[in-house]
Amino acid sequence: MMTVSGRPEKRAEKVRLYSRLAFPLTFEQHFALHNLR
Repeated sequence: MMTVSGRPEKRAEKVRLYSRLAFPLTFEQHFALHNLR
């Protein structure tokens, strides 16, 4: 489930999953994951 496909469309869904599963993450890490692509 936590695989980096590299699609901007899937990235949005992935961000949601990370927001739910790993919400305690800091904003810096959140932005980092958002820029992972």
